[in-house]
Amino acid sequence: MNIDGRKSSFSVPGVMDVKLENFMNPVTGGEQDTKIQLPKGFIWKLADAAKTKIMRISTPSLNFDH
Repeated sequence: MNIDGRKSSFSVPGVMDVKLENFMNPVTGGEQDTKIQLPKGFIWKLADAAKTKIMRISTPSLNFDH
């Protein structure tokens, strides 16, 4: 596990690999500081948003690669 905000990642060797990345600005190509705001949120009101760069799961009953 590597905790680094929107660039965090974790893996279970031979089972799962996950890596996050920032959203990118489609015009400039630069990293976009993206947040989700829920003024009446119960668990959180303001959160950083990221997307998966790698989401790979490989088990006997489930295989997923996005």
